[in-house]
Amino acid sequence: LESQQYLSGLITQNVDGLHKQAGSQNVLELHGTLKSVKCLSCGETESRDEFQTRLEELNPEWVEFWNQMVGSEEEPQRRPDGDVDLPPNLRYEEFQYPTCHHCGTGHWMPTVVFFGGNVADAVRNQSYQMVDDATGLFVCGTSLATFSAYRLVRRAKEQGKEIMVVNFGETRGDPEATTKIEATAEDVLPQVLLQIPI
Repeated sequence: LESQQYLSGLITQNVDGLHKQAGSQNVLELHGTLKSVKCLSCGETESRDEFQTRLEELNPEWVEFWNQMVGSEEEPQRRPDGDVDLPPNLRYEEFQYPTCHHCGTGHWMPTVVFFGGNVADAVRNQSYQMVDDATGLFVCGTSLATFSAYRLVRRAKEQGKEIMVVNFGETRGDPEATTKIEATAEDVLPQVLLQIPI
């Protein structure tokens, strides 16, 4: 039997890398990934795991502090934005950052697009190409609040392609959708998989 390809690629706004970890193919991380960091001086990238190892080697007292907290089951309070409240008695001024292997400076950030930032030209162009090559667009589990994702729906609409939106609640792309299913991804996707012949 000839296998039919139902999904040609996946464009995700998630930055956790879980789509790739789950084995998805042809994944474009539209807003980047937390799996790596980049030097703000020269743009060199490094894996987050390697960076974390270098941080721990430079700051053994912080590793010890963390191990004590985990051992006592008193992890610091996490704020809604992901920041962590740490005790005031730590010597923050002594904390050391790894230098860049390429340029020698030490200014880093995760390789993600933060609010107010721009998607890199190469990533934007790749997302356009993926939409251009597809026969339709399936949008799932997003409100399309960011323009970087919404413009892909507009592009598909301009090309006269079928657009299905699955989301519990209104999305920015509802007016362009050919079909809108008012449900959560976890309600719909298992049912879709049951209909696809293996």
